[in-house]
Amino acid sequence: MKKKICFIWIAAQACLFVTVFIVHAQTCVGGGVLSINSVPVLESFGSANVDVYDQELIHVFSDFVQFEDSRAVAQSFTLYVSVTDFDAISVENISIISDEDDIIDYNAECDNVEGITLQHTSFSSFVDTDNDGVSDNKALVVGDDRTRVGNYSIKPKIKLVVPGSLLAGNYSSTLTFSII
Repeated sequence: MKKKICFIWIAAQACLFVTVFIVHAQTCVGGGVLSINSVPVLESFGSANVDVYDQELIHVFSDFVQFEDSRAVAQSFTLYVSVTDFDAISVENISIISDEDDIIDYNAECDNVEGITLQHTSFSSFVDTDNDGVSDNKALVVGDDRTRVGNYSIKPKIKLVVPGSLLAGNYSSTLTFSII
């Protein structure tokens, strides 16, 4: 009986001298893709009253445009957007902006936003060079050719100039995002 008590007492004493180290480790594994993960599904630009004067409507996206570069190779990327006419409102009346603080890195332990540049920090109108009702691609974000494993998002603003001569009605447009 004394041996059992002595052994328990020695084990208890040994526990007092054990130092516990907890190490948190993270690894960033590349070999993934360059992709767009989500875009806003439906955005309402509000309403404007028909008047003899042009009216500007400024709209901030309700959700983020989220994209990732998990290739872990030293290659650049560009996030593009194109827009269709708002029926009777041409693409030249639509412009886009992203502020420097609009880009967010969701994987800062693996990468940060260094080397990622927003292309339009002031409103920049879309252009339709072939006049087919769909704008040319406009570069929104460019990432340089450093190795990355990151998830990013932006929340751009759109400015729509509603012509004073426009008839009352509902108008729609489609924004298409692509990444190369």
